[in-house]
Order: sequence, then structure tokens, then C-alpha cells
Amino acid sequence: MAIPATARTGPILIAIEYRVSPACEARFLRAIAERRRVRLRDGARDWELVQDLANPEIWVEQFFVATWVEYVRHNQRRTKADAGNWAELRSFSVGDDGPRVRRFVKRAAGR
Repeated sequence: MAIPATARTGPILIAIEYRVSPACEARFLRAIAERRRVRLRDGARDWELVQDLANPEIWVEQFFVATWVEYVRHNQRRTKADAGNWAELRSFSVGDDGPRVRRFVKRAAGR
């Protein structure tokens, strides 16, 4: 990471960009609804899904976790069902790269 993060660094915004073929949109939306349930179960806050107005293939799932250590723990808690859901979401990806995961730390402006 270019910005050092300690266990208490946060809040952390996670943004996952998916490129989904319009033919798979209904199945993607069912799978992402399950992903939302998993995220909230594991402590995510302010979960939302947005779609790019210029390119409808692009969807972004985003949510906050309180701290960096909570994000790490979130990734270590996966059940087999959670892993299956992630595999299903990856299967909808257009192109070879799969979903793009980006992590941000929230900062106050003017400080």
C-alpha cells in the first residue's frame, strides 16, 4: 500500500467494480443482493450498488468498514457459501480481469 495503514486506520471505503454483460444483469442482481446480506452480516455500513450512466455494463458495489483490521477480519470470515457467492459474481465479469477492488481511507477535508 502506498499509504501505511494500522489496525485502527479508518473508516475504510471498499469499492468493487464489476463489468457485467446486460444479458446477465438479472442473475447478477440476485447474486449481489446475497453479497449485500453477507457484507452487512459481517459489519459493513452504508452498503450500496450503483450503475454507470455512460456504460451500463459497469456496476460498483461500495461499503464502509470501521477500521483496516475490521476489513482484514471481514475477508478472513468467509464461509463456503460466501466463497461460492463471490465465485458466482466473478463469473459475470466481462473480460479477463474480473472485478476491480479498490480500498480508500476516509479523510477530512482541510486538515
